[in-house]
Amino acid sequence: MKKDNLYCWLLIVIMVATKALASERDPFQPFDLSRCSAFTHYFERWHVKGVLISELGREALLSHPSLGIKRIAIGMNLPSINGQVTQIELSAVEIRVAPPCLPKSVKIRFKGDT
Repeated sequence: MKKDNLYCWLLIVIMVATKALASERDPFQPFDLSRCSAFTHYFERWHVKGVLISELGREALLSHPSLGIKRIAIGMNLPSINGQVTQIELSAVEIRVAPPCLPKSVKIRFKGDT
């Protein structure tokens, strides 16, 4: 009988854990709009450090005072903000943020550029 009880408890633990994991990944849950303002503030301290435009594509270096330098390319997904690099120009980089957040895109420029 002890073996049956063990299997029963194991089954209950698996069901509870599965339900908890499923609820975290439910795409039908409402989006937390307070995260949108975090996206906008996330970009405030980033600046374009350099741009490389070649036959092979476009890349840019973004600089942040505490996070350092990150290398990005057109089409690159940025999972931390649920965004994608859509444009790299000589003076700015455009990143599109997934809906429902506004603004739908953010431009990061060279420091001092308006």
